[in-house]
Amino acid sequence: SLACGPRPTAARGGHGVLVLAIDALRADHVSGLGYDRATTPALDRMAEQGATFLDAWSASPEVLPAHAAILSGVDPGLAQRIGILSSGPAGDITGWLLPDGLPSLAQSFLAQGFETAAFVDHPAVSAIRGVAKGFQTFGGYREDAIDPDLELGFEGVATKFVHWLTGRSADANWFAYLHVNDLERAWTRPSADPRWETLYEPRPEMSALPPVAEGDHAFFAIPRPRWAGAPRTLGEYEVRYDGAIGQLDVKLGRLLERLRRLGRLDNTTVVVVGTFGVSFGEGGLFLDTGALTAADLRVPFVVRPGTDVAMRRGARLGGVASLVDVAPTLLDLMGLRVP
Repeated sequence: SLACGPRPTAARGGHGVLVLAIDALRADHVSGLGYDRATTPALDRMAEQGATFLDAWSASPEVLPAHAAILSGVDPGLAQRIGILSSGPAGDITGWLLPDGLPSLAQSFLAQGFETAAFVDHPAVSAIRGVAKGFQTFGGYREDAIDPDLELGFEGVATKFVHWLTGRSADANWFAYLHVNDLERAWTRPSADPRWETLYEPRPEMSALPPVAEGDHAFFAIPRPRWAGAPRTLGEYEVRYDGAIGQLDVKLGRLLERLRRLGRLDNTTVVVVGTFGVSFGEGGLFLDTGALTAADLRVPFVVRPGTDVAMRRGARLGGVASLVDVAPTLLDLMGLRVP
């Protein structure tokens, strides 16, 4: 649905592919998809230069299987180790693994001469779970980050990516995967600039004060780790979330501008995709994900092609799309074989 002519291949050097996978970014809070607050002007401008999937859905409301869907292009259930699933942290570690037999987006690019790198922002997305397969450079999450503001979140992964990219020759083909967890972290860490948390007025219809649960996940209550520590209405929590999206969008714009100044943007195909959403009461969850509502699963999926990629600009595509479509879509755009 995207391609409309000859596409680049590994034989033509200097082409980049950049995927930004953003946790907890729900589609109906993106201004370019009809939201009534101007949360994402940079992403909207990017969409005008490429294509937007209007009806895109995550393959899972959980971190690891959602990323597994993007990186493999298959149903993430194939990475679920049914026989050893258990509750608690041990189950999280042993219950998921991308087996060698699954397709790999990174390996597909690597096999065609692309240099590959990933920089991730959550401990679950780790090499021990097979996520690093095909990446020559894998910048994992560091629990012992000395300066979290510089090493974690969008700033951290973007800085590592730019350092990696400047070490590549101008005629090299490359593929990079950036994982951003800022929107999940917005509940537990205050913004460095508090103006973002009060940028909008809370909606009167969201004036309810949701109760607080003791556990990490609960229905009909805010999980205690995500509680603000003082009474807040659901509308005030939504304002905080929308401000975090706006702040993230500014950082996206800065990254694209930095690539332009480095002379890399024109020949780089950029994809921004949400991995899953977050709920504000839909299906009984507050400030959390894990159900199967549109709030949990409907995500933005935007492709901005490089100048040497033949593709319709400004397209708004109405067909249903999934995170499992990211890998084959990118390989097809680059003229590479889809497994």
